[in-house]
Amino acid sequence: MSQKFEKLLQQLESVEKFAAAKANQEPDFEIVAGELNQLTNVLKVGKIRVNIVSRFPVLTAALEKLINSQSSLSSIYDLKTITPPTQPQPNLPNLSAFLTLQPSITTGEKPTPYQLSNQQKVTIGRQENCQISLSHECTLVSRNHLEIIPRLENSQNLVWEIRDLNSTHGTYINSEKLVGSSQKLNPGDRITLGSPQHTFRSPEFRFECESKAAVIQEPKLDINFNNCEILCLVINPSQSLDEQDKKLIEAAVKTQLFKLVIVWDTSAENLASPLVKNNIYIAETWLKSYNFRGEYLVQTYLQLPPFHHYSQEQSLTKILTSNSQSNYTQFYQIWETLVNGDYQEILKEQVKAKMILQLGKLDEIFNKKEAFLKQEIQKINAGLAGQSIEDFQEQINRISQQINSDISQTILQIRNLEIPSAKANLIEEYSQKSLLFKIKNFIDNLQITIKKNGDKYDVNLHSEQMRENDTIHSYINRLCISELSNWSYQEWQKILYTYANGGLMGFAQRACTNLNFIPSFELSISALTITQQNFDIYKCWQESYVEFTPDIPPEQKTNYLIEIGRFGAGAMGITLGNPFPLITNLINVFDKNSAKQFRQEQQIEPLKNKLCDYYQSIGKSMVEKLMIHLNYTIQMEENRLSKTIQIKVDEMVSHLAKVKKLREEYQVKIQNLQKEKIELNQRIKGEVS
Repeated sequence: MSQKFEKLLQQLESVEKFAAAKANQEPDFEIVAGELNQLTNVLKVGKIRVNIVSRFPVLTAALEKLINSQSSLSSIYDLKTITPPTQPQPNLPNLSAFLTLQPSITTGEKPTPYQLSNQQKVTIGRQENCQISLSHECTLVSRNHLEIIPRLENSQNLVWEIRDLNSTHGTYINSEKLVGSSQKLNPGDRITLGSPQHTFRSPEFRFECESKAAVIQEPKLDINFNNCEILCLVINPSQSLDEQDKKLIEAAVKTQLFKLVIVWDTSAENLASPLVKNNIYIAETWLKSYNFRGEYLVQTYLQLPPFHHYSQEQSLTKILTSNSQSNYTQFYQIWETLVNGDYQEILKEQVKAKMILQLGKLDEIFNKKEAFLKQEIQKINAGLAGQSIEDFQEQINRISQQINSDISQTILQIRNLEIPSAKANLIEEYSQKSLLFKIKNFIDNLQITIKKNGDKYDVNLHSEQMRENDTIHSYINRLCISELSNWSYQEWQKILYTYANGGLMGFAQRACTNLNFIPSFELSISALTITQQNFDIYKCWQESYVEFTPDIPPEQKTNYLIEIGRFGAGAMGITLGNPFPLITNLINVFDKNSAKQFRQEQQIEPLKNKLCDYYQSIGKSMVEKLMIHLNYTIQMEENRLSKTIQIKVDEMVSHLAKVKKLREEYQVKIQNLQKEKIELNQRIKGEVS
């Protein structure tokens, strides 16, 4: 290796080492490291790289043999032959393939779709520059965890394969660990990172795609001009310059190669042929439109086919003698003068220019990463609306105290003021809307009938309001349930929306409004919504001695509860329903004198009073049970609201802590990027080996 290359080689190796060390962090570093490695090998070989390209393989082989036949040229040039595709190639099918990230605490409340490329691989991990970058809270995910690779199957069908990138905790497909280098994905597959089960630490994707037939397209020219200094295009002038040749020349011009050489093969046709002359004229006219710099474009004419058949056993002199020796000599002189004698200096400058190009790519990678980090910090700051995290933490403490005070006052007013007032109205005996008044009014309006039944007299109490099979007990029971059900429903609606400045829902709305002051934290009022929209009144009477839907057998409908007395031809009883043990000895025994009817009427009032006292006491008991259950339900809602609010407050505090930590991590990464830039400059200057 020439001493001219030593310093440049040290720079290349140092920068290549720098880029290769970071290849696991960023795929682009790996690409740059590969390009720098090629440049290092170029200096070690010490030859000018030449790519010989033609649509006809026979021409590239012939030209390669011709140049290598001269030792003076083979010591200068490192040749590589390339034949572009000439047949139409199947294009990648136009598929709609997606990975859908399933919702969780760390990935958001809604599914997130990511469209997959049908030409490039997609990397997934916690690394910021992954195509799909996951939250750092997904702790079971590696920095570069896996990649999804499109592949053409059977030259027609496009499929996607998944490959684990040696992740710490592995990759799971439908809860089965991925074994081997790669696996084909099928629609509906569940991809879980780090664990067989989907958790907030191990996110899960769903793979979906829609298969379609491949589309045939024209051949695509894909030649890397960075791996050569000279592009040599061999053209058969019997055919016109096609679009592929033009695209090849255009691409070469854009890459600023050292030289572009066009060799016109004149073996098939005579240069004087009108067809050849016309094709060459059209091609040269098109070439002139580019205004090539200096001596960038070199053209020569030569008969090439004989060299395609040349072998070591044949005499090169014989082949050259059979053709125009002067043409070949002139051709050799052209290639010797391409580098103007000092080819090593040219090679050094070409490699240096390509190294600068790769350094620019490294700088672009750093700038891209730094811009991304700064953008993320800007998002965080925008989510904080210009306030400090400490200010938000202080605001959280202050508002949570206000909310706790608000809920205490709200519940206190409902339980100690609003509910007792409503209860008092419910059991006020002299209020026409009260339950006790309606019980008394019903009993007072009961009608009396006396029927002789054998040797007894039946005294029956009834009302037009009663149904055909009703007893006093069943009617009053139904009256109590109906009145208390309506009352409890109306009261519960007032507890939710009216009492204490908007009720429990008003409190929940105020709490949500007061807590929703961090822009980057999404607070949903649904968590504070009262879940029990309707008060269940029947729970409080499940063990009550009052029957809800009494089913009295026919033989008990005229059940005699007491015998009032016996005399003469018979006795008198009172039908009151089932059961009624309190009314005993209510009517005194009387004889058959003329005051019989009068005495019956005198005795009926005490009987109604006893009935009224009894059923009003039952009504009061039902109200008390209702109050106990109502207060218990209010207490449960208060506990649930307080617990939910505390959970939200804790989430807000946790969110701020995560935001602070994440911003600090981004700032540290920016500082590390600056240090890496400094290190790179030191390596370029040779200060670091």
